[in-house]
Amino acid sequence: MFRSDDAGATWSDVTANLPSAPVNAVISDPARSDRVWVACDVGVYESMDAGGSWSVFGTGLPNALAVDLLFYEPDRLLRVATRSRGVWEASVD
Repeated sequence: MFRSDDAGATWSDVTANLPSAPVNAVISDPARSDRVWVACDVGVYESMDAGGSWSVFGTGLPNALAVDLLFYEPDRLLRVATRSRGVWEASVD
């Protein structure tokens, strides 16, 4: 996982403590740019410091292959599409 803060001129490794699994989608919080979620083959992970560290996100979300993410800003919901387990949502506040 890499991040660029200068439109791609340079890149920083922000893998930190993410599990060694494919990342399928990345989305950030429009109200707080240092908050980022990634959908992985082993669930959803969240960073509150722009990728400096990661933790499992989502009490009640399945430990399943997460393939896509959508942030619904009016209700502050993160929607997670999984493979064969449906679509789940979790409040982010």
